[in-house]
Amino acid sequence: MTNPTEPRAGRTATLRGTGARTRTDRPPVGDDATTATRGLHAGMIVAGKFALVRLLHEDATTRTFEAEDTLLGRRVALRLMRPEHAQSADAARRLRRDAHAAMLAAHPSLEAIYEVGRRSDGSLFVSYELVQGVALAAYRTDRGKLDERETLELLAPISGALASAHAQGLSHREVTPSNIVIVHAAFTRPLPKIVELRQGRPDPSVFHRYHAPELRELRGPSDARADVWSFAAVLCDLMGDPSAPIAIPAGARRELAELLARCLSSKPAERPEMRGVFFELSKLHHAESAPPLGPQSRGSSLDEDYGELSDEDVEEILVVEQIELDPDEDSSTLRPAPAELAPSGDWMRSTSQVESEFARGRADGAADAAQRALRVNALEEAVVHAEVAIASGDASGELLGQLHLVRTMAELWLGRYEASEHAALTTLSILPDGAAGWYAALGHLALARARLGRFEQRDAALPELSRPGGRASAPHVIAACRMAVALVRSGDLARGRAIVRSARERCDAATAADPSVSAWLDVAVAERSAFVGDVARELPRRAAALERFTAAGDVRNACEQRGALAAVLLRLGAFDEAERLLHEALGIAEPMKLAIASQIKAYLALAAFRQGERERAVSLVSAALEEAEPRGDRYTLGHAHAFHALIQAQADDHGAALAEADAAVAAAEPFPSLLAHALGVRAATLLVAGNAASALEPARRAMGLLVERGGAGEGESLARLTHALVLAQTGDQAESRRAMKAARDRVVGLAERLGDRRYKRSFLEKIPENARILQLGAEWLDGG
Repeated sequence: MTNPTEPRAGRTATLRGTGARTRTDRPPVGDDATTATRGLHAGMIVAGKFALVRLLHEDATTRTFEAEDTLLGRRVALRLMRPEHAQSADAARRLRRDAHAAMLAAHPSLEAIYEVGRRSDGSLFVSYELVQGVALAAYRTDRGKLDERETLELLAPISGALASAHAQGLSHREVTPSNIVIVHAAFTRPLPKIVELRQGRPDPSVFHRYHAPELRELRGPSDARADVWSFAAVLCDLMGDPSAPIAIPAGARRELAELLARCLSSKPAERPEMRGVFFELSKLHHAESAPPLGPQSRGSSLDEDYGELSDEDVEEILVVEQIELDPDEDSSTLRPAPAELAPSGDWMRSTSQVESEFARGRADGAADAAQRALRVNALEEAVVHAEVAIASGDASGELLGQLHLVRTMAELWLGRYEASEHAALTTLSILPDGAAGWYAALGHLALARARLGRFEQRDAALPELSRPGGRASAPHVIAACRMAVALVRSGDLARGRAIVRSARERCDAATAADPSVSAWLDVAVAERSAFVGDVARELPRRAAALERFTAAGDVRNACEQRGALAAVLLRLGAFDEAERLLHEALGIAEPMKLAIASQIKAYLALAAFRQGERERAVSLVSAALEEAEPRGDRYTLGHAHAFHALIQAQADDHGAALAEADAAVAAAEPFPSLLAHALGVRAATLLVAGNAASALEPARRAMGLLVERGGAGEGESLARLTHALVLAQTGDQAESRRAMKAARDRVVGLAERLGDRRYKRSFLEKIPENARILQLGAEWLDGG
């Protein structure tokens, strides 16, 4: 049975290592993977910083894993020597030689070599770029025959990559459509990459149509000219018929046909070098480059953030950008200070977040183990060790407060929000007001209560966070931002902005330049933007937060922001891009047992639904609900039930859809923006079921919340569209026309704020509610 959390077959290929293996379905993570790797398993930390995610490939001397580099917050392919070859000088020499040659051949369309190092047992490891995207074979299957322009656009860079490898004495020997991947990075244009660069002769048992004749027939030595033949064969198949014998495609320009004929010569000596192939293809390819698919990592230009903002918001943007770009600022302050590694070689460096939230005193026994476990994201172990240390009765004062803080943080990420709330309150009662740990507990308390929908006790610490005067430390600013997230979700945008501005104005330049501080300031702005549905402003802030949490080594928050960024992309209609980020986030969250995995699955369900995959969407949203329900995570439940209602309504299961909509309304009650979304879904469900009269009350209530609180988040377009349709069907034609005009003006206004024309087009065309608003607006208002 297909795992519903996996990408669709053929959509995502993750390639690394050598030899044949499944390229579109992920191998199992868990018992099966553990058995295959004899002791190495998902979640394990090796070489002090790499968290293993899943096995990708095994060969005679090495195993290659997908892993998270926890110091940099990036996903890599990690090649580890097998235990029986760990002390083999020959195996180590071959591994080092291949890595060195690949490094020298550096090219944008080749996998990058990140580092070569040694583990504590002395064995070598190599970390590579993890190339993720659409395999050219699947791309060709989906698109059909490609024209010459698109073929050259995809393959000209690959010829340059192969030429670069050949210059270093490396031959690929496996140039196939499955080993060429089109990478759709979040903030760059699509980039073709060739993977599985290696040395040595292919396995005679796996010869195929793309192997040169000398390889298939095992006659004489083979060299880089075999790659030339294979490359030409791939090009022919893209423009021709992959099921027929390889032939020069009909319709190819004369110059291209002549080049292919020379490349496909049965005599290697008659083929051109790959360098010459690259130059000739480059001359033939004159198509203009497409604009980037996404924003730059720093987001849109400053001018784009001005629309529909208050003066306070504009001031905030200017202050933050000045801090970032201050030419007199010491650049060293932008990097987190390194922390010491624990004695064991398999413990990673602590994240900057943990470093700032713990005192530096050394604890003994279980207390030390609790702090160390939290640093390496072993959350369950952190809770157990902390509880053992607390129960011993030996801890008191600051140490006791730190142990309860460990529980606060670990329980929050594990999704045990009641336990996190209790531990946070205990921490606050032990640690002195204004201490770093006190601020950390306060911020985590706000986040735990925000998940539970408990905002009635939110005001207790606001005077401390927002009072004027005095210097604000990094923990203070971060706590203010966490509190602001809770305030915004409760609908109190004004006070959320006020405490962040107060804290920011009181911090010095060094504090403001801390990546964690900058990241949390971005999150605070992004949350306000999300509340009011301003995707143009939220997108660059989410991207910046992800970048800065990654720079700070904060794996958990980077994972959460990766999911949040994907949610913005979903609202823009960039479904493939969003799904890729969601799978990346889920791949981090699940091995680490982060509770945010359920929210990621809910958004994966929405992505599947938007792309017409109802069965996968139902499986994903059901999994999200099953995980979020026992945690009491009302925020995730509100989203998941609303998505489930939309899925059921489209299938004309009106009873089930209405039940899910009612559940969404009940869960979302404490969150005004989410409640407006849920009410809009309920009204839409009733409308689809033919009950416009009953839909009027939730539609009006949704619009009332939108007007009163300033937004309905991602559900705004649906709420506005449904409101206009309900008014029309209940006989209020004049009011329905006014509502439709307001809806169209809002959608068009948001689209105009998007700097990327592709996002603008997908926002207007691929989001069904927006497209319907524009269509009905033309019919009702323009007579079109």
